Amino acid sequence: MTSRCSSVEQRQEWPGSASCQRVFGIHVFERSDVFHRRSSARRGQKEVLNTVYSKRKNREVQGTGYRVVLRDVDENSSLRWLSPAGRRLHQKSVRLTHSIRTFLCGSCLISTQFFNMLTLSKGGLKVLEIPTRAWLHSLGIGSGGLDQVPDTAFAYLVTFDYVWLQGVWQTGSLGIELDRTSPERRAEYDRILPDWTVEDVIGSPYAIYDYRIAADLGGEEALAVFRRRLAPARLLLDFVPNHMALDCPWPESFFLHERATSAPEEANEVSTRVSSVSLVEGPEQRRTSPRRLNGRDPYFGPWPDTAQLNYREEAMQRQLIEVLCRIADMADGVRADMAMMVLHEVFEWIWSGKAAETQSAPPNQDEFWERAIVAVRQRRSDFLFLAEVYWGYETRLQELGFHATYDKKLYDLLHERHLDHLRTYLQQRPAAFHARSVHFVENHDEPRAVHHFGDRLVANAAAALSFLLPGIRLEFWGQAEGRQTRLDVHLRRAASESKVQNKAAQICFYRRLQDVLSLPILRHGIWVYDEEGPRQHWRLITWNWYLDESMHLEDDTPTHLHVVANYSDTAVCYRNGYHRDLLAPEETVLTSLPPWTVRVLCDQSTESGH
Repeated sequence: MTSRCSSVEQRQEWPGSASCQRVFGIHVFERSDVFHRRSSARRGQKEVLNTVYSKRKNREVQGTGYRVVLRDVDENSSLRWLSPAGRRLHQKSVRLTHSIRTFLCGSCLISTQFFNMLTLSKGGLKVLEIPTRAWLHSLGIGSGGLDQVPDTAFAYLVTFDYVWLQGVWQTGSLGIELDRTSPERRAEYDRILPDWTVEDVIGSPYAIYDYRIAADLGGEEALAVFRRRLAPARLLLDFVPNHMALDCPWPESFFLHERATSAPEEANEVSTRVSSVSLVEGPEQRRTSPRRLNGRDPYFGPWPDTAQLNYREEAMQRQLIEVLCRIADMADGVRADMAMMVLHEVFEWIWSGKAAETQSAPPNQDEFWERAIVAVRQRRSDFLFLAEVYWGYETRLQELGFHATYDKKLYDLLHERHLDHLRTYLQQRPAAFHARSVHFVENHDEPRAVHHFGDRLVANAAAALSFLLPGIRLEFWGQAEGRQTRLDVHLRRAASESKVQNKAAQICFYRRLQDVLSLPILRHGIWVYDEEGPRQHWRLITWNWYLDESMHLEDDTPTHLHVVANYSDTAVCYRNGYHRDLLAPEETVLTSLPPWTVRVLCDQSTESGH
């Protein structure tokens, strides 16, 4: 942690500042978030939570499980204890200390880990991912650069909080040459884009030669113009911590290299790696230079256009931290590619015994992310860190300072369509975890949602379910139009879709969904999982959103929303007393839920439904 924190509502100096009036906004903690001990309240009240501990304390879970809502936390605020129905049961005074690691809430001590979850929540943000070169090509700009984007193109972008420009960095010429000559790659292009040309092959945006804005995109000046025009939306860029382009000019000590002798079972893999380097090396260099190892996913094999960075080298880590600080000067956040791969235990698991560099990281050395994020936040306290992460390391990266991490598990469960598994996941994951997750139904790594889920209605229901949870909502370019053809990251265009089926209905659905997501209650409210739906019918999933009425609200701003989803192929009936569905305001019979229907029920009118 640093001496600043970021909140959903405003960013203020940490504490002791007279202007620090709404540090946290509203946050919810479920019983499963914490370990605590039980204490009897005075005056005959029910038992309340007395002391909150970190999960690291390994204490027994006890107590009543009341939700803890921290609201308007300043030097004279209060901590409220709420029952599951939202009734106020108990109140204690709160006074912030000058310590950043902990703060005292009367007799309630909240730990560092829990404090991190509280202050770093960026739930409610909307992010749009744009594959930069493919987008510019579709606009007819070609090599005109980011400063040539027409004004009309910004109308949709500015409806998001962040726009992620994917693939703006300078890529290596070797990677492009490999992509254009590899028989495997050419066969793949023939399959997905039969009329492809050499000019369509742009190389992987994740084989970065240097962290400079590519010349064909106009360089840093063009990016600065784009960023100014993007306001009030903010700019998100890629950061790839695990590897660089195979021909990256950084010092050789920054990379891992093949061992002098290789075991027989590794010979084929090593020879594959070496052959790609020979494209740029002369005969003498090939005899004397150790070959860089490719970056690799241990479950899928090496990426032949990349060189694996050596996280046992301190100077290399300092270089990457400097890169991140420089990015903080030109953008407002990063999406870290495969962020878990540079954790000590993951790096050693993948590379132990497989490289010429045999030394291990010093014991008790800080994780790279812990140092890097602190360094950047000292420069930009409001800089956003998102992590692509798998293999169960989501919580670990959140603890190290990431605002939010990919929730691939939810994506897979939505595709699986097993309602019991989906309900269990939503119910058992704490609200704080959902709020620090990135929810999506497609991105550049995944198939188009309509294609992947098999039907437009199923894909839209999956999108509504995931986006109506707390957390960051990630939309991919073309998703709102219902595109079905996947864009390969090595290409600047996908196969044309002469006519997108139900395009008008798809655009209407996403427009309404985005309007709902822009409501204050979906950005700053309290999310509570609800069992009412499953009690009526096993096919239903339900939850509620609440907004504190003490906030300065417009008259038509809803303070309670009830979300009910029939995520199945059979129509069901749901008894309720609501009068309006914000996703389908023309609907009058709200007790009927056709297959693959998500309703956002409300008693109040709102402009989003007009």
